[in-house]
Amino acid sequence: MGGLRSVMPLTATIAMVAALSLAGAPPLIGFIGKELMLESVLGADSFQTLLVLFAFLPPS
Repeated sequence: MGGLRSVMPLTATIAMVAALSLAGAPPLIGFIGKELMLESVLGADSFQTLLVLFAFLPPS
């Protein structure tokens, strides 16, 4: 994506916001989704440690 900003500035801005959302940067929707997932995992009664471990593993 190198050089995209100079050729297509609007597309580069949208791509940057999308990347930040996927990374879970606040206040974007990706951050809210990750927070809700973590909250539900921490509220689970059984397998809590395993679920927290899976929540922090990168997707394969």
